[in-house]
Amino acid sequence: MSQFELFGAPEKPGQPSVSISVANASTDAEFRRSIAYQKYIKSAQWENIRQVMFKLKGKRCETCGTSIGLESHHKTYERFGRESQNDLQVLCKRHHEEADRKRERELKRVFEELCENTRYENAQHTYFTKIYGEHYHPDESMYRRFDEWIERKEENEARGDGYSGYYG
Repeated sequence: MSQFELFGAPEKPGQPSVSISVANASTDAEFRRSIAYQKYIKSAQWENIRQVMFKLKGKRCETCGTSIGLESHHKTYERFGRESQNDLQVLCKRHHEEADRKRERELKRVFEELCENTRYENAQHTYFTKIYGEHYHPDESMYRRFDEWIERKEENEARGDGYSGYYG
């Protein structure tokens, strides 16, 4: 039996494995409350994965070493339903909850950073369009002028001399 078979991939061609998209969930916690997640966590496939994890990693919390109240933790949901051994940890209940909160904070940070980058790129596009017209071709000097404009704007905002933020 291969590692993939142990971790829930079909043993025979055509045999379905559970594969669930996390794209529609707005938060990590929301995904964990979804019907699809709950169904998978109660499945024979997931129980097989848990038992293999205990065999491979031992029946001890990977953080504190206790053998009481052990659970399997997803470090990532990128391959949910097709997990690899490196996607999972054996943790006690307390450390599982802490790891879930840490993953939620990290996902929130990445999402906020993505939003900030998108706002910056949109502001940059608006600036270039207003200054150089619809069919601009940016070069280093244009990027430098935009960044200088942003700095002046933020300085004015800090002094109370301008409107709030470069996003609108």
